[in-house]
Amino acid sequence: MLADLVDSPIALRSFDLLAIDDFATDALSAGQRSAIADYVRNGGALLLGTGSSWHRTLAGLPPDILPMRVTGLAALDSSSTLGGLADVQVATGSLDGGSAWLTEGAQPLLLEKKIGSGSVTLATFDWKQEPIASWTGTKPLLRQVLVRTIVGSSQPNSQLTMGGGPFGGPFGPGGGGSIYQRSATLSQVLGSVPALDLPSLALTGVLVLVYVLLVGPVNYFVLGALRRRALAWITLPLIAVVVAAGAYGGGIWSKGVSVQTNQLSIVHVQLGSDRAYQETYDGVITPTRGDYEVSTGENQLLVSGITDYNGYGSPTRADIRVDFAAGKVALPGMTAFTLRGFGTEGMITAPQLTGHLRALNGSLTGTIENRSSLTFTDAVVIAGDGFQKLGALAPGATVPVSFVPKTTSFNGPPAIMSIYSNYSFGPQNGSTNEAQREGEAKTRILSLLSSGSFKGVPSSDVEPMVVGWTNQSFQPFTVNGYHPRAHALTAVMAPLPIELVGTGTVPAGAVNGRMIDFEGDTQPGPPGVLNVLNGSVTYSFNPALAGGVHLSGVSISASNPYFGKSGGAPGGPVSTIQGQAWDWTSSSWVDIKYQENGTTQIPSEAINPSTSEIRVRIVVTNGSFLATGISLAGNAQ
Repeated sequence: MLADLVDSPIALRSFDLLAIDDFATDALSAGQRSAIADYVRNGGALLLGTGSSWHRTLAGLPPDILPMRVTGLAALDSSSTLGGLADVQVATGSLDGGSAWLTEGAQPLLLEKKIGSGSVTLATFDWKQEPIASWTGTKPLLRQVLVRTIVGSSQPNSQLTMGGGPFGGPFGPGGGGSIYQRSATLSQVLGSVPALDLPSLALTGVLVLVYVLLVGPVNYFVLGALRRRALAWITLPLIAVVVAAGAYGGGIWSKGVSVQTNQLSIVHVQLGSDRAYQETYDGVITPTRGDYEVSTGENQLLVSGITDYNGYGSPTRADIRVDFAAGKVALPGMTAFTLRGFGTEGMITAPQLTGHLRALNGSLTGTIENRSSLTFTDAVVIAGDGFQKLGALAPGATVPVSFVPKTTSFNGPPAIMSIYSNYSFGPQNGSTNEAQREGEAKTRILSLLSSGSFKGVPSSDVEPMVVGWTNQSFQPFTVNGYHPRAHALTAVMAPLPIELVGTGTVPAGAVNGRMIDFEGDTQPGPPGVLNVLNGSVTYSFNPALAGGVHLSGVSISASNPYFGKSGGAPGGPVSTIQGQAWDWTSSSWVDIKYQENGTTQIPSEAINPSTSEIRVRIVVTNGSFLATGISLAGNAQ
């Protein structure tokens, strides 16, 4: 039903996949169309069916998200790709930024187009029309679509940059599909606010001046005029008491009744988009007991409670009341100097932080550009365990980058834990200083960004990312109608696809495998991991090679903190794991000596001579396989 489609991209994020087939999209409102586009650009997956109903289905969708410009219709007399089906009606036209991964000769059948961190998959046939509707191959084909768009979607937050602990990361189970789950990583630092700054120098100066005047000239001349200078032994202590009371009252007025807020935000910028998804975690500390009301100033934010704060206490989901229409959050029954918090999701105008990367001679080289009006206090580029700190970025600044990407090592804490000074992975002696307090918040945000895709689904195709830091808040709010003493830290994150692979060594971590299919049963595994039972997982590697460049001496490196294979049933057959590569010359799978948490050599026949694509399949028998990230290495010449 048309009314069932909301006009909020934030609400649409609860869906892993949107499917539109034989539906009149020209009836969509402007808000619904915009929501679909924003949903896709910020990590959503859209599946379209066309065929004879192509015009009806595509008419109301934004043209820039479509992988193909459809202009007509044709009939396939017989399709070997579709199991010999006859008289299949398919849409025809020209590609528009999309690539076909299923074809019948020169006719595309399934195309996909990456839009931001999401994707659009277009079937040139109608899923609901015969003979596709009753074809036995439809279910396996839809499974591949789901794997490619949901599990194998290209995200900067992948297993190759994961924190690696048995609970999803070094700070506990902070990854997942909701603000409440993700807040577990940040709740402790949310309750850590800077100490109140010193009293105003102007106020202190006025108090000192008043005191000097009262105990000196005023006291002397007033008592002299009254001919009672002997009373000075009474007036001097009285003046001191009055001034002290004034200083204490001024301190209470300027500091003691101040509501403090701590805000941690992550802005997910997508290249080429002027809209960005923002997740924000707000903590409120009040000096007195009572009921408080927070106004976010927006009625398009989705609000959620956060997990335990400061590592103890009770969950706060029941401690907030949300008035969505008015954009207000009530915090009833607050106690003095106790944190209460909530998280929000919304869309904002994207700060334009971007860059360009190439893989050349074993390194990632390129530039990072700050096209926004913000001044970033510092920034960092990350690719697995490889990173480069950039320092401050002024508006309009462009800085060069050159560093070596690395797959994450699980012999110790991942490299992101050491980028900034923090108290979780730093020296434990001495008191925490301000640099460590802010460094801890940055480290936990980086851990959250690298602990799996936002929806809690494992992503196997990883991209480098740039993160810029600013103390500017993108979500100002008031408490009981007043602006509180606010502390804010915002991370602006943008993915950095490797645009080109040039000559030289291709290091592990530069070209990562994308999960494109699996067979067998699945069950819940560790956070960010797909657990496949008695089946197989297929990965595809598609390096963007420069013209005239080809690969040689190729190997793959599997990085898995859980060791990929688990045993079979007690007393049953021994669990086995086998690696295979697709031989493009014979169009068949050939065995390879797959090494979990090691290096596996790939035969030259497994490199597509025209596209350089490599496909690897991991098959497990009598057990299960914990599928995470796999990276390619070799030489480009």
